[in-house]
Amino acid sequence: MTEEREKVQAITRATERGHVMRNVDETEPVAPGVFAECVECKATLRYYHGSLRGEGSLSWCPEAPPQPQVAPEPTPSAELEPDARLAAYETYTLTDWATTINQWASDKGWNDKPLQLDGLIALMHSELSEALEEWRDGHAEGAVRFEVDKYGNQKPEGVPIELMDCVIRILHTLAYYGVDANHIMQTKHEYNVTRPYRHGGKRT
Repeated sequence: MTEEREKVQAITRATERGHVMRNVDETEPVAPGVFAECVECKATLRYYHGSLRGEGSLSWCPEAPPQPQVAPEPTPSAELEPDARLAAYETYTLTDWATTINQWASDKGWNDKPLQLDGLIALMHSELSEALEEWRDGHAEGAVRFEVDKYGNQKPEGVPIELMDCVIRILHTLAYYGVDANHIMQTKHEYNVTRPYRHGGKRT
């Protein structure tokens, strides 16, 4: 097996496991290619997965069995009045949104049972399909309308809403698996900056 294939498989396993890893030399943060030791089973292996938020030297051990998801602490915004929440949202980072969305999912019962990545990704696809159907029904790309739902609330509809539903599901997934959305965005964008024009001549 090639090193690159081993790397891909390690990343795949790491998203499904529950033990945590710590750098052997205790440096922070954990970086791709360094050696790390599992805190629980003491397995030592080369590290390829992104670190957990607020714990730069920790991540998942690819060799560990799955662990139950622990619901996060309630976010401050959940206790605020609507106007105060809207004001707080103005300063939210991607990670703040991911944490808030994951807490909302827990409050509404969506995290009661262990979630599986394949199902979460399928739901992301469903939101994109709904965005496409909104457009096919003749709604403008940037238009948002409101309709009364069965509870009497004003429900936003439209292509932008369905696209944002997909973003919400992505952020929920990242937070559920303990991934820092800001860190991942920064890491990926910094790599993208280094890529050549049209990634070396790919078609649009």
